[in-house]
Amino acid sequence: MSFEGYFQVLCKNGHYETHSVYATSIDLWKCGACGEGAAWWNMVDLTNGSYDDDGTRIDGYVYMEGLDFFPCKCDKCGIIHYTSPAVYKLPEKGKGYVVK
Repeated sequence: MSFEGYFQVLCKNGHYETHSVYATSIDLWKCGACGEGAAWWNMVDLTNGSYDDDGTRIDGYVYMEGLDFFPCKCDKCGIIHYTSPAVYKLPEKGKGYVVK
């Protein structure tokens, strides 16, 4: 059986990204929005699925608490888009915390 999974990563400014564990080194990761390094990361293990038979999450995924979003509604077409990446709260210190 092979391992399947991805990293959840937050930079110190609270920008959130996900990346394959095979394509990303946390030590070298830079935020695509601001260029900062990782302030927090978590590995989500999808090898045996994400949920058990009772619907309980088993893959280690951490739900992020959003702090600020930047929506903008187009005057011409009415479509809502975002002018900047969302900002999320850094989880409490513990597993994956790398801020120095």
